[in-house]
Amino acid sequence: MILLGVTLATFVGCSNSNSHEVGTTERETKEITLDSLRVIDGILTQMKEMDPDFGLKAMGTFIKYVRKNPTDTLNPLFLYKAAHIARNLPGKGLKSIQYFTELYENYPEHRLAPEAMFMAGMVWEDVYKDNEKAIIYYQMVIEKYPDHFTAINAKNLIEMRSKSKDDLEWVHQMKQENENK
Repeated sequence: MILLGVTLATFVGCSNSNSHEVGTTERETKEITLDSLRVIDGILTQMKEMDPDFGLKAMGTFIKYVRKNPTDTLNPLFLYKAAHIARNLPGKGLKSIQYFTELYENYPEHRLAPEAMFMAGMVWEDVYKDNEKAIIYYQMVIEKYPDHFTAINAKNLIEMRSKSKDDLEWVHQMKQENENK
């Protein structure tokens, strides 16, 4: 946990300082920030369960980078990471949808755009239990990215809505088992 605090403190300190005052160029500051984001990502990968305080800070750090560097090619990835973090934080489902939406709207040709659109639907379904809104996103994936693997998943999820409740429970159980592998 000490490493988490040091990492976030380093990022916040670097991003809030005036680079000209401390003799650090903007490029060096950006490199330090990217190094901090890599460490944060590594910590997130190692976590078995999301620590809410760290998750909020990590999410904010990724988004802060995106906002400060609007043309950076890493922004779709950082939006994706922030959205996934938000999805796992209590009360942040709408933030998750916002970041997934920002990704597929601003970077529609990026390799993560179809997954982001699909995941926005999953958040509606899993977090808010709103299958109607989820289906809207699944249909958008099918229309916009028909050859992407998420379109197949979206078709299957829509089809499952027409199955009996017992069938749906079985499929949900299978989905959970596949995610745990």
